[in-house]
Amino acid sequence: MRFLLSVSLLAVVACGGSDVVAPAAIAGKWVEGFTIPGSGFEMDLSLSGSNIAGVGTWAGEAGPSVTLSVTGTSDATGVHLDLVFTETVPRVGNVSISHFDGRLSSSNTLSGSIHVANPGQPPGPESAITYHRS
Repeated sequence: MRFLLSVSLLAVVACGGSDVVAPAAIAGKWVEGFTIPGSGFEMDLSLSGSNIAGVGTWAGEAGPSVTLSVTGTSDATGVHLDLVFTETVPRVGNVSISHFDGRLSSSNTLSGSIHVANPGQPPGPESAITYHRS
C-alpha cells in the first residue's frame, strides 16, 4: 500500500511540472492582439536574474501614441510588470502607469490581469489581458 501511494505521489509531482515555463522564456518581443487597424502594442523584454526590463510602444487608431518602459520581476508566483506609458502625441509627456500580474502559460503566451496604478490614485479596475510572442 505504501509503495502504491509513493508511486501515485511521484506520478502527480512529475505531471504537475510539465506545464512549467522557464522564467528565461520572458525575454523577447511581445504584442497584444489588436483587431482595430492602426492600433498596436509591443514590448521587448529582457531578463537578468529575476529582474525584467524593457521598452515598447503603443498606438491608438486615431488616438495617442506612447513610448513604454517596463520594469518587473519573474518568480515562482509569476510575472509582475510595471508599465510606464509616456505620451508622445498629442500631449507630449503625459504619463500613465499600469501594473500587470500574470504568468507564462506557454513559451509564446503571457496571460494575466492589468490595471492602472498611478501614484496617489486608487487602482483602476483589473482587465484580463494576453500577450503573444512576436
